[in-house]
Amino acid sequence: MSYSQQSLGQSHYDDIRSLPIDNTQASPTEVQLLNNIFNEKTVTSPFMSDLKWTLMGGVLFIILSLPIVINKIQSFTSKGKDKKKGKFDISGIMIRAVIFMALFYFIKNIWRVKK
Repeated sequence: MSYSQQSLGQSHYDDIRSLPIDNTQASPTEVQLLNNIFNEKTVTSPFMSDLKWTLMGGVLFIILSLPIVINKIQSFTSKGKDKKKGKFDISGIMIRAVIFMALFYFIKNIWRVKK
C-alpha cells in the first residue's frame, strides 16, 4: 500500500468499531493481575518515596555545607566558632545539625500538606 492510498482514508490498521467484543466476566485471577498492574502502590512505590527523601536530605546537606551558608550561620551565632581556624567547632556542628533537622522536618511536612 502506498502513501497516497493511506492518505485517502485506507489504513493498514483495524478500525476499533470492527473489532470483536468479548462480554464474558474477567476471572478473579485476571482481576487481581489487572489490579496489581494498575495499582499506584506497587513494590517500587515505597522505594521511590524513600529515595526521594534521601535525595532531599542530601541536597539540604550540600546547601548547608556551602561556605556562604556556613559564614551566614557563623555571623548569626557567637558560639560554635573555632577562633584560630575560623571554622565550626563541635557546638557549631550541632547548630548546623539542628538547622538541618528543622528544615528537613518542615520540608517533609509541607510536602505532605500539598498531597
